[in-house]
Amino acid sequence: MLLILFSFFLNSVPVDSFVHSLWGDKEIPIFLYFKFKNFPISLKIDWGDGKIESLEVKWIIYEAEHKYEKPGKYVIKIKIGKDYFISTDTVTIFEEIFIGKINLEDMVYGSCAIDKEENLYIGDVKGNFYSFNLLGQKRFKFSTEGEIYGSPIVVDTLVYFGADSFLYCLTKNGKLVFKNKLSGKIYNTPAFLAPDKIAVASDDGNLYIFSLLGKKIREIKFPAELSDISVDEKNNLIFSCGAHIYSLNSKGKINFKFHSLEEEDFFPPPIITRDYIICGCEDGYLYFLDKKKGRLIKRVATFDEDGIKGEPVIDEEGKIYFGDDGGKFYVYDGRLISLFEAEDGIISSPLIIKKDNKKIIFFLDEMGYLYALNEKGNVLFKIEISSTDKDLYQTPSFLFVKEKLIIPSWDGYLYAFRIEGELIKSEWYTYRANFFRNGKINRN
Repeated sequence: MLLILFSFFLNSVPVDSFVHSLWGDKEIPIFLYFKFKNFPISLKIDWGDGKIESLEVKWIIYEAEHKYEKPGKYVIKIKIGKDYFISTDTVTIFEEIFIGKINLEDMVYGSCAIDKEENLYIGDVKGNFYSFNLLGQKRFKFSTEGEIYGSPIVVDTLVYFGADSFLYCLTKNGKLVFKNKLSGKIYNTPAFLAPDKIAVASDDGNLYIFSLLGKKIREIKFPAELSDISVDEKNNLIFSCGAHIYSLNSKGKINFKFHSLEEEDFFPPPIITRDYIICGCEDGYLYFLDKKKGRLIKRVATFDEDGIKGEPVIDEEGKIYFGDDGGKFYVYDGRLISLFEAEDGIISSPLIIKKDNKKIIFFLDEMGYLYALNEKGNVLFKIEISSTDKDLYQTPSFLFVKEKLIIPSWDGYLYAFRIEGELIKSEWYTYRANFFRNGKINRN
């Protein structure tokens, strides 16, 4: 799964760069990307399966896609201009990469949760709440009285999620334990407060704390809608609310409140590391706060000061990966580097896995494209995973388990891909970081 970058041709031929993926599928196009020094220029692509594409390219950048009829090994030959040829390494097309997709009854905004038995849980906007096993077989469907926007969370034998203005609790077999009405609609994901509490917020700014069996313990009013809630190792609740970031202890007392410097809102929930609270803001800055007092340590501006709507992810080396609303994807390691620019704004959190000690970085943009990059920002592949409405609402948008990448989409499908590798170890250790939404803090 290597990306070939023919950079050594830059000074002698009419092509500035050329890349191709070695990872395709008979249902998913293999992707070629050209950046030319001079244009217009003629281009001839022999895809190796009898299909030949000839055209005159009139733009500096050209992208070519091809769907193979069957799995196999192919050599792609390219003629650029009159006398320049490129021949790729053997391209292997694996039919089994795209596992399939599950058709739900309506649009999906949230992300999947998974239990210890590796059963998946997800809801749709029609108010249906589903459970599937990893083979895609339906275990149950539970009908609620309203739209489901947030993601569920699994705590031991119970599953919690919001539908309209109700907090639902089901057993893992789909039996109702309780449903509690809140003062407003629920758009975020419940959070687990160890050892025996659930926190959830409604869109009118009320934060509720319940026992695991639904008894209301506390209700706290805030001036605006809350983000999803992160929980640190001391059971503090960390969340954004308009232009503020709050830290509350488990009894509801405010530890601190931080205000953005440009009066802009914090869209995503903050993430928690060993040293910082980190949160992206609509003002185009990534904020780093002290965990105890909420003091600003530093902030890092995106290149065009485009807003940050997704949660960053930190790898085991401490590098921070995130995207902005303009489509740029960054890595920050004391210095901000733009690795790649997507088709549209990036609002999903990245997913980083390792295969053969090499990182593969996945993220989604608002156009519905799934990107896979290597550490240098080169494209391994780019796949359009939805066919109608393509915006993605929740972050993180991925579930990765047993080499299966599972992604929900607004077009009403759960997409599943087989991806070899393991999830990186990360100091982003709140329950949200392990992508399972199982209520447990991941202390890797």
